[in-house]
Amino acid sequence: MLSIRSIPAASHRLDLRASGLVAIAKHGSALRKLNDAFRHRHVSRGYLALVRTWRAVTAQTIEEPLATSRGHVQVDPAGAPAVTIVKPLGFDPDNGVALVALRLQSGRQHQARVHLASAIGAIVGDRRYGDLLNDASRIALHAGWISWDASIGLSAVTFQSEPAADFWSLCPRTLAIPANWSSEIGLQDDAKTLES
Repeated sequence: MLSIRSIPAASHRLDLRASGLVAIAKHGSALRKLNDAFRHRHVSRGYLALVRTWRAVTAQTIEEPLATSRGHVQVDPAGAPAVTIVKPLGFDPDNGVALVALRLQSGRQHQARVHLASAIGAIVGDRRYGDLLNDASRIALHAGWISWDASIGLSAVTFQSEPAADFWSLCPRTLAIPANWSSEIGLQDDAKTLES
């Protein structure tokens, strides 16, 4: 018989209709260590997103506090601090779409979606935060990279996952993921560098 301590559980979540990697602990002590690692920023996460924009995207750091009001997350000066690093990977001016890599230095609900919509443009397929041009069954946001080091009391790991065909079906054929996308945004740095 399984005890409550041996039931696998996720230490974080992905937004509904997004794709990618989720860290799942096999037992309670590992879950506590993972939760502490996320809380203290010992976990490095990277995302890919397709964004609606008619301007070329520049490398930038979005530092906008976020708050939830009536179930909707928004930029709010009185909100919790949130930092997202953005690196452009491709731009298709004819279709008004950019491919970007993201590194979240905080883990607020809908952080990537709200930061991108506020500073650059809505994620393709994300009607909630402004993409009115697409009725896709998913949003073009993919959690493609996760890593932590042994300092959290677990084995050091790095996982990388390429987006599936349904992500690329939202992307013009003129955009392609660079082979070195995770190193482009510094995701292969030691996860400890996220502490600041």
